[in-house]
Amino acid sequence: MLVVEESVLEPEARQLVTDTCNIEVQGILSVHERAVYTSHPEAAGRVFVRKTVSAQSRVSAFGGIIAACGVSQNHKRFTAVTKGLNYVHN
Repeated sequence: MLVVEESVLEPEARQLVTDTCNIEVQGILSVHERAVYTSHPEAAGRVFVRKTVSAQSRVSAFGGIIAACGVSQNHKRFTAVTKGLNYVHN
């Protein structure tokens, strides 16, 4: 799947923001993901991630189901990424 990703590093705020949007199948499923990485407020040396995902589909009869599947798949990928980040960090 083709995606566009923009990453913005804000050194003063010690924050990394990534925005990702699919461009290949937007007529069927459009997904936008934003992740904000900051220092964890209660645990020094740890990273706090706030992630939001929105999905919509233009398919009239099954649009809601298709969008829900897109969010579900995104959640599964994020769980795997989190495990990988924890493994590297520890």
